[in-house]
Amino acid sequence: MRCIVALLAMVLPFMLVGQFSDNFSDGDFTNDPVWEGDEEKFIVDNGLLRLYDDEAGTAWLATESGIVHHTQWEFWVRLAFTPSDNNHARIYLVSNQKNLTGPLQGYFIQIGKTGGDNKRIYFYRQDGEHLEELMSGSMNIAGATNNILRLRILRDGAGNWEFMADPSGGTMYVMQGHAFDNTYTTTSWFGIVCRYTVSNSRRFYFDDFYAGEIIPLEAPSVKNVQVVTANTLDVTFSGMLDHASAVNAMNYVVDGGVGHPLVVAFDDEHPSVVRLLFGDSFQENHLYTIGISGVANPDGQLMDAWEGQFVHYVSSLFDVVFNELMVNSRPEVALPPHDWLELYNTTELPLNLEGWVLQHGSTQRELPRAVLPPKGYLVLCTEEAYELMQGYGNVAAVPGLSATALTIGGTDLVLWDDRGNLISFVSYNSLWYRNPAKAQGGWSLEKIDPYNFCQGAENWTASISESGGTPGMQNSVFGSNPDQSPPRLLRAAPLDSLNVRLTFSEPMDRRFLEDVQHYAIDHDIGRPLSVEPLLPDLARLDMLLPDPLQPGVIYTLTVSELLTDCAGNNISQRQCPLALFEKAAAGDLVINEILFNPPDFGARYIELYNPSDKVFDLADFVIASEDTLEHLLTTVQNISQEGFLFFPGDYVVLTADTAAVKRTFLSPAPDAFIQLAAMPRMTNAGGIAVLATRGHQQIDKLIYTEDMHVPLLTSAKGVALERLSPDRPTQDVFNWHSAAASAGFGTPGYRNSQHLVHHANEDTSFSLGQKIFAPDGSGHNDVLNIFYTLEQPGYVANIRVFDSRGRPVRLLVQGKLLATSGVINWDGTNDAGLKASVGLYIIHVEVFNTGGNVHHHKLTAVLAGQL
Repeated sequence: MRCIVALLAMVLPFMLVGQFSDNFSDGDFTNDPVWEGDEEKFIVDNGLLRLYDDEAGTAWLATESGIVHHTQWEFWVRLAFTPSDNNHARIYLVSNQKNLTGPLQGYFIQIGKTGGDNKRIYFYRQDGEHLEELMSGSMNIAGATNNILRLRILRDGAGNWEFMADPSGGTMYVMQGHAFDNTYTTTSWFGIVCRYTVSNSRRFYFDDFYAGEIIPLEAPSVKNVQVVTANTLDVTFSGMLDHASAVNAMNYVVDGGVGHPLVVAFDDEHPSVVRLLFGDSFQENHLYTIGISGVANPDGQLMDAWEGQFVHYVSSLFDVVFNELMVNSRPEVALPPHDWLELYNTTELPLNLEGWVLQHGSTQRELPRAVLPPKGYLVLCTEEAYELMQGYGNVAAVPGLSATALTIGGTDLVLWDDRGNLISFVSYNSLWYRNPAKAQGGWSLEKIDPYNFCQGAENWTASISESGGTPGMQNSVFGSNPDQSPPRLLRAAPLDSLNVRLTFSEPMDRRFLEDVQHYAIDHDIGRPLSVEPLLPDLARLDMLLPDPLQPGVIYTLTVSELLTDCAGNNISQRQCPLALFEKAAAGDLVINEILFNPPDFGARYIELYNPSDKVFDLADFVIASEDTLEHLLTTVQNISQEGFLFFPGDYVVLTADTAAVKRTFLSPAPDAFIQLAAMPRMTNAGGIAVLATRGHQQIDKLIYTEDMHVPLLTSAKGVALERLSPDRPTQDVFNWHSAAASAGFGTPGYRNSQHLVHHANEDTSFSLGQKIFAPDGSGHNDVLNIFYTLEQPGYVANIRVFDSRGRPVRLLVQGKLLATSGVINWDGTNDAGLKASVGLYIIHVEVFNTGGNVHHHKLTAVLAGQL
């Protein structure tokens, strides 16, 4: 027994001495095992062996290795350059000499040579100084500027060599080739040689060296089953497969009467993928079960029997919807401080979203493999956020998605399937929170009814969850909220004389939109030649006309009553005007009403009016403030990004929060609003509003102050200033008045409560619009209008108001230079700013010029009031 033990003690070291492995986790290459050679030219950097030279040259390292027969060599290499004759790596598997740069007997792998088709792995035998190429790899796997490879080489006892590589650095090996050579059957050394120019003297990396007995590959397992066509499947396994077992059709069977495949195809360049061709086509959107067994890897390891499901999925709009958005995660409430979005599967099928595209703004990101279960959720986040978010159910990191992709103010989000079909869209806005405090951060926007596909703001609101959101689960605001509002045709605008764009109030059913029979234009234009709905929102379409629009003609465009929104509601407003537009000159459009001191929970607005007989496109205009020193436009806002025709007699309201204005004021013209990204600079005390072209040609300007309000108001907060007449100068302070209380202190989008309709008789130099007025805020005769017409310019006026006993009440005008015609009004207040008493009043007018002409006029009026 002692002899046997002693013999084993002597033999075992010799049996094991030939094997070695090194992953440099100990931080050096000088121990266990010991590497020798140009040690000063290498370092261990973050667990990797790295060349670290300052000059061009050749560097080598070697370690003892004595195993050749029935051996596996494996290693990881990174070449951070494109290899060539002057820049490449050699890995010596077998060598009888330690110095790998001199004459020796052995075998080595070289990665790449000069030439576009030579970025392969090559296998050489070295006889002294002579090199004999034995194998050229099947693939150009090192043609990039940053090549990360893992190689696996096997040799049996007879001299048969087998070469495999994973071009991604993992273990999904692809066969590169075979060779036979049994010239050298012993070895003493294993090592590396780097040849490099100065620019690549620090760009070689090595790791995970192994030389030893052959370690069988793991038994294959199924990673994915993907439908390629209506009768073709691709089955992806976890690694290389044995060819004979992989192509055996009896190893695959599909239920539902489909059975075994007719043909099984196997591609040697993709040895982990098998294509199955069946005789019968799969039903669309039907869930099938496939069973797979009997498949082995090249080492003969047999897979465990596997069963899975697949579906020949044909997508439809809104199969998947955006369901929750965390667009401003800081300061956090209870969820991780990262932005994310949640998708919801409205179907009864599991959906693989691999290859689908998430679009935010104009940027598109391809989704990784992620299965969205039936009626289930998927949270999409950045790669940085994944570790913290993965605890919230079904989560996937989107490659390349930036932390700022979901902009706080709002953006367009679109989901496309892997064939480019539109699936879902949402154009969210921070106003959808309906809660300014929650909009500041930490709270998500949640969809109320995931099956209400059409509506935007009406179907979203801030989360009420104590965590600030509900990623991966039913929303905290979940409830039935069906879309029952009929869509409306909002407007049409010409792109040119033959092309017109229509805009609807909400997304429409695409099937009806595409039928040219559903549209007609009068004045002999008729039906369009073609119609193209615009993606993704389906609320717009472009049409090509058979004949060009003519200047000066206002057309009527009519759409069919058969048009519906995507919820099936029939259209209610079916007509809109259409015309070619003109360029504007100063005074063609006017600022007609302004609210610069909004009420609580309200919003500022500016109303425009078109008093001309022309049609304009508001996409050509901006609204701005003005620098008071250099008189340059500031805080400029484009009024419309797309065509928005402004017809004679029309009103339009500009605001940064349409919903807030409509909540505060009566809105009989809801389509007369344009929501801007922001308003020009405005303060509660006053400011400057300028309407100009995009070329900054001024069309109208109003310098406004709170002093322009009626002094009788206890507060100007929430009260709009209304223009009395579009024909009088904008900057005439007598042409503005506080909106009537009876009109809710504002009339956005329709005729002003204080509009002026009376004009003076031409044969009278001074007259009253009405003799009785009642400044009670009712909107009816709130002010006394004094009209005047003068035979020539240059007159200066003094106007005083006296009561019936001749006592002075109000100095209305003093030393004012008058135009040849105009209006001056009295709001019923005295010089102290208090409301005058009810009764009879005398208005004394004195006008004179430098020629010595003096005229006096005496008018009488009654200031009335409620008894």
